[in-house]
Amino acid sequence: MKIKKLVALALAGTMVFSMAACEGKKDDEKGSANSKVKNTADVVADEGKKQVNKEEAGEVIDIALAKFEEFTKEQDKNYSYGMEMTMKMESEGIEVSMEMDSTSSSYDGVVYTMSNTKTGVLGETEEIIEEMYTITKENGTVVTAMKTSEDDEWYVDTEDTVELENVEEPNFDIDAIKDAVKIEKKGDNYYLTMEISAADMGLDEDELMLGLSEFDVAVIVVYNEKQDEITEVEMKMDLDAINEMMAAFGDVNVEEFSMKMVDIKKNDKPIEIPAEIELD
Repeated sequence: MKIKKLVALALAGTMVFSMAACEGKKDDEKGSANSKVKNTADVVADEGKKQVNKEEAGEVIDIALAKFEEFTKEQDKNYSYGMEMTMKMESEGIEVSMEMDSTSSSYDGVVYTMSNTKTGVLGETEEIIEEMYTITKENGTVVTAMKTSEDDEWYVDTEDTVELENVEEPNFDIDAIKDAVKIEKKGDNYYLTMEISAADMGLDEDELMLGLSEFDVAVIVVYNEKQDEITEVEMKMDLDAINEMMAAFGDVNVEEFSMKMVDIKKNDKPIEIPAEIELD
């Protein structure tokens, strides 16, 4: 799944939780907890990292951003990685949280993802484990097979590639990113921090995300010099923009929203499809 789709899905999920929280409010009026939340897009250097002069690290920036661009385009083709996503919000005393851990592997037209999602509302926690295969067939159609811990049967759906081609993925302006990138180093790792707008990610064209033209995502790319590969990509959202968008659903305050892809590696192992998933 591409980065744009991941971010859009996460934001859509936040909207759903916002509406659920608003519907679950008590009838009595309560004061709004308008405590100012620090914008998670303001990235503060961790202890142990040291600032690197961009002129000195010019070659590293070129290599790391080229590998980041490749990953954004090819992550559904021949990569494996884990993903961690956290969201916490509050609406007039009602706290809602979501934590998702997943692993994804892709190879030769097959993508397999297993995710564990924990949601908490009004002090109650629900956990769902989901498995999903996305299979691109030789004739171009795409088969999605999914099952959850609540249902042991596979749900299978087929989409025409023509429909999928209408969903455009963003093309990042790497040259513009280079001009604004911040680079730090710790051990063998270089940390490249950059701001990417909603327009560059293609989010502002999504019907669910209307009004996000000023939305920014802080993207932190970790490049390991020894491995000569990027190993992590972290996205921190502009909470001010998210809370402005959530205001349509009432007094909602998103306190935390972050996504991180970890243990990124090229994958060269075929993915076995369970026999019970019928492709024909």
